[in-house]
Amino acid sequence: MTHPRALKDWFSDTGLFEASNNVSLIPNAPAPLDELLKINTLPAGYVCLLLKARIIRPNMSSPWSGGDHWVVMTDNANNNKIEVHTARGIQIPTPLGSEISTSYYSDPPNVTVDEGIRKKREELEAGTLNFRVYTWGSIVDINYYHGSRLSFKKFWDNYFGFVWARRK
Repeated sequence: MTHPRALKDWFSDTGLFEASNNVSLIPNAPAPLDELLKINTLPAGYVCLLLKARIIRPNMSSPWSGGDHWVVMTDNANNNKIEVHTARGIQIPTPLGSEISTSYYSDPPNVTVDEGIRKKREELEAGTLNFRVYTWGSIVDINYYHGSRLSFKKFWDNYFGFVWARRK
């Protein structure tokens, strides 16, 4: 597997891109939820996700306990955003503490910010995902090999971060 720093440096060393590395290499330690949601705040560019390969093809196994497969998000129409389908409809969530929507957290009235963030986290974890990636030579919907929508929680448990790059 290509090391995340090497992938970021590859982009940067061309002189054509600015890039950032947002990957955790701690085995069995998926990235924090807010790190995943940062993807939805990035300017247009290349978003390379480090995942467990089994999230794309459930029958695959790997001796590595961390991320073992890079994919590139390809949904240019949606500007490479992760859609979460929840009971409230389709959402493109941002980090939970970054921009607190008073309309969301005021229902019911007088909910504390911490309680609102907890409720939002639970709502997202109960949701399902929709986005497309380039992997193994083709573009596939993240749900393709699952037969149904991939749960946000299952994806999050198999996600280890991202490298982002865009043209200067």
